[in-house]
Amino acid sequence: MAEQAQNRKSAEDIIREYFKTRQPNVNVDVVLQVISDLVKRPDFRLFRAGDTMFLIRNYGNGKIEFHMANVEPPVKLIKNAKEFYEAMKKAGFKEAVTKTDNYDMIRIAEMAGIPNQVSNNGRYYTMKVRLA
Repeated sequence: MAEQAQNRKSAEDIIREYFKTRQPNVNVDVVLQVISDLVKRPDFRLFRAGDTMFLIRNYGNGKIEFHMANVEPPVKLIKNAKEFYEAMKKAGFKEAVTKTDNYDMIRIAEMAGIPNQVSNNGRYYTMKVRLA
């Protein structure tokens, strides 16, 4: 277990690598500064599962919005998604929402056994997850 923790990337490295491969035109330094500013607010938190980072916004009343930066292969991402789902349930949240333009993220949730409801507006998918 300690060996596994030693091989983990830093949160900054995960975010940098994610944007370099997924959105190379984005200024990662600006993204990191925005995340740094957001997590200083009481309604934002970072959650880590493996080498996957989840940015969470708590809207209150059991509802959260989340965004993910992942540098893991799909098999590990499925495990990390399950860990995130279970942690959010344990924390008492009732509903989580995210938006993505990548349908593979919806499939990852399904493979992880995470119950979800998906809508598509033609530009991106909105996934709602019931936690309670």
